[in-house]
Amino acid sequence: MIRRFWLLGLTGLIAVNAMAQQDKVLLENGSIIYGEVSRLTRDNLVIQVGTDNVLDLPVSDVALLKIRRAEKKELDPEVLKSLIRARDRGLQQEVHMGILYGRENTNESSDATGSFSANVVYKMEQYLQIGLGVAYDQYNDFNAAPVYFYYKGDLSSRWSGPFYYGSAGYGHAWERNKSDREFDSVRGGLHLRAGLGYRWRLETVQLELSMGWKQQKVSSDYSNSAFFWYGNENKLTLTQKMNRFETTLGVIL
Repeated sequence: MIRRFWLLGLTGLIAVNAMAQQDKVLLENGSIIYGEVSRLTRDNLVIQVGTDNVLDLPVSDVALLKIRRAEKKELDPEVLKSLIRARDRGLQQEVHMGILYGRENTNESSDATGSFSANVVYKMEQYLQIGLGVAYDQYNDFNAAPVYFYYKGDLSSRWSGPFYYGSAGYGHAWERNKSDREFDSVRGGLHLRAGLGYRWRLETVQLELSMGWKQQKVSSDYSNSAFFWYGNENKLTLTQKMNRFETTLGVIL
C-alpha cells in the first residue's frame, strides 16, 4: 500500500516538476502562460509556448514574471526587476510529499506512514502568506483527508531561506484496510499542524524541506463483545488525538 502511495505521489511530483521548469507569465487579466521567454524589452515580451507557438505580448499586459533560467536570453534588467515580484506578493501553488512518524498509543510500535498535501497560497508580504490546502495522511488504523486554512511566513527576503508555517482545519477520517479492529463507524475531527522549513531555488525549480508536528482527532465506535447489557453488546467510543512528527519535501510553482 505504501509503495503504491509513493509511486502515485512520485508521478505527481514529476508532472509538477515538468511545469515548474518553464517560465511563468501572469497577465493582468489573470491568465497564466507557461513557456520559454526569449526576449524582454520595455515594450514587449516574447515567449515560446510548445514547439510552434510564439507569442509577442505587450509588457503593459504582464503582471508577474517568473524566469527559471536567465542565460542566453535578451532580457532588459530593469524591466525584469520590476516584473519579478514573486518574493513580495502573488499567488503560488505548493505540492508536498512527506513521512509521518510516531505512535498513536504507548503500546503500539512506531510506524512510518505517508502524507501528501497541496496548498494554494497568496503571498501578501514576507511574513503574511495565507491560503487553503488539502492533504491525505496515513495512520496506523486510519486514513485522513484534512481541509485546512494555511499560514506561512518567510524569515528571509532572499530566494533561499528559512520559513515557518501552520494550518488548522477539519480532517475527514476512515478506517484503513490493514486495521486489526472492526469499527462500526469512524469520524474525523480537528486538524492542526505547525513547523519550520527551508526553501531554496535551483536553476529550474524552487524546493522546500520542512519538519514539524501534526495532530489529527479521530473518533471511532466499535462493539465490545466482552460485556452485554440485557442481551445487547455495548458500543464503545474511542477518541484519539493522533500526534505525529512530519518531514516533507515539496515544490513551489
